[in-house]
Parts: sequence; structure tokens; C-alpha cells
Amino acid sequence: MRKLVATVSAAPVALALVLAGCAATAALDPDVERCLAEWNAPANAQHRATIGAEARGFDVELLAWYAVQPGGPELRGDGCTYTFFSAERSVTVNASWTLRDELRWGGVARAPVSGLTFRSSGRHATADGHID
Repeated sequence: MRKLVATVSAAPVALALVLAGCAATAALDPDVERCLAEWNAPANAQHRATIGAEARGFDVELLAWYAVQPGGPELRGDGCTYTFFSAERSVTVNASWTLRDELRWGGVARAPVSGLTFRSSGRHATADGHID
């Protein structure tokens, strides 16, 4: 598991993020394991369908993140990032945990991989969009 701490200052608020991820040879961090379970849950069929169509077989980088200040009054300040990537492009989905302990899914971002570095979790997107 790797953890990355980043601090971003923007007047008048400072934001610190802690990202927990996993490498192919490491056991999953419990927060990352929960993110994986939520991705594969029946309630996430819409995002899985998108990934099944666009990113089948892509490597997956899974991150659980924590912020000092949540992005809204109903958010806890932590969430999950799912990046599906190949040598040419990436597809990323973010989600934030609500105070009701549910994931609020964000949009899907697509980008060329040029100049970007991702770390594979050793998992891949399946034809139906699940993470194996």
C-alpha cells in the first residue's frame, strides 16, 4: 500500500489530501477494499456499463482519499477514485462518501495517457465493467 499526502493552499482554506492505494503485490488497504466492493455493487451498474464499453481489459488504479474539508455540507470528506488505463488513454470515475455512508458518484473523465503515470493494482476491468 502507498500513501500520498498533498497539501494545497487556497485562501482562505487549506486542503490536505491523503491517498491510500495498492500495488499489485500488496494486500488492499481496508478503505480501498471498500471502494472496490462499492464499484462492483449492483447500485453501480451505470458506471460499470460505461467502463465495460470503453475500458474492458484496462489496468485499474484504485485510490481511497481523505480531505481535511469536505466538498459540501452533506459530504464526509473522503471518497474513492477509480482510474482505468491503457498505454493510450485513461477513464477516471470519482466518488465521495456522504454523511449517510453512501457513495455520491461523480462524472466520468477521459484523457490521453501522454505524460501521465498510473500504478496498476494488478486488477483489470472485465467485459461487464466489474473490477476483477
